[in-house]
Amino acid sequence: MIFVYFLLMIVAFLFYILYNGPISYYLFFFLLAMPVIGFIRILISSRYTTVSFKSDSRVYPRGHDSPFMLRLENRSPFLISNAVIYIRYINSLTNKGTVIKVVTPIYSNNVQLLRLSATSDHYGSISAKIEKIKIYDILKITRLRLPKKSFQRTPVSVTFIPEYIPLENNVTNYADYGLESDKFSDSKAGDDPSEVFGIHEYQYGDKISRIHWKLTAKSDTTYVKEYSLPVANSICLAANVCMKNNAAVELEKYDAVIEAFYAIGAYLSESGCPHTMVWYDDIGKKLVEKLSQEIEDDTDSIRDYLKCAKSSEDNKVLAEYLTQANENTRFGHFIYITNTLSDKTIELITSSDIAMRYTILYADDENSLGADGMYDNIDIISIKPSMIESSINELLL
Repeated sequence: MIFVYFLLMIVAFLFYILYNGPISYYLFFFLLAMPVIGFIRILISSRYTTVSFKSDSRVYPRGHDSPFMLRLENRSPFLISNAVIYIRYINSLTNKGTVIKVVTPIYSNNVQLLRLSATSDHYGSISAKIEKIKIYDILKITRLRLPKKSFQRTPVSVTFIPEYIPLENNVTNYADYGLESDKFSDSKAGDDPSEVFGIHEYQYGDKISRIHWKLTAKSDTTYVKEYSLPVANSICLAANVCMKNNAAVELEKYDAVIEAFYAIGAYLSESGCPHTMVWYDDIGKKLVEKLSQEIEDDTDSIRDYLKCAKSSEDNKVLAEYLTQANENTRFGHFIYITNTLSDKTIELITSSDIAMRYTILYADDENSLGADGMYDNIDIISIKPSMIESSINELLL
């Protein structure tokens, strides 16, 4: 456009010299003033224009086309005919960034929404950040950068998490193993007299000691108390993914660990079994331990885990958690989900004395024979990237 403008200026200048009259003068003066007028217009517009993300951070299934929504507001009376918005996408899994340019007009006295899309073939987060915005006049002769205060500087992100996988595995009630608990089942009665689960009319076979004497005295019917069933925080899920490079095989194993971690956690919550989810934050250099009782808790945990799911070391979470665990920390079942398996893994688990049972879910190659079996009181189960449900259907939780 600049070339066209200068070409028009040359033609107008020759027309002004060769043609003696006011028209040639007015034409030359108009073309000469156009850049100044354009600059004034975009200068005024820049002071009344803001750009931000409308989208909140959300979760989507892998492969889903998830939108980032840009909110463009121009409160000036002048149209911004050309705005170039530079947006940087960063994938949390690969840590690689890509800058895209969005070219759009921003209409005067108007608020508009612009939809951008991002997707990922693997689990993790994609963040989007506005780096800079340039606005041009209609001929693209003059330009201005929008001040940093006029656009959102904080990034927003979308996280791609596994879809819920329905399991039918048996869940052991570890309350019978003497694990202490101050939480009780909402769906099943038990034998703990410290909490009343419900009340029903007396039936043949009910224990006399459970008669609700006060309620019975107020009515002509005999009522019996149902005691509660303690639900111990009996299962610990720990996950560790060590990736040396981002090869296709490693990425498949990474996905398998994430799927198994979420599938088992969500199924335990659905079954009314509180559990602990543990991982090591390699970015913040800290151990993360979260109690999950609802599927929403597992979703929040997997979302947080995906921000730092890659580890720089094998068995990092084992080294940090098992060696630092409080002597009173005790689980019925400790499940370790990993993409690497070594003698060090076995040694760390067998020497921990943190649980009654141990299971290792090992994300193995798609075509390998697997490492299923028993090893010093540890169940080892191979999980395949494309067969998570069938891989863990024999797991007794």
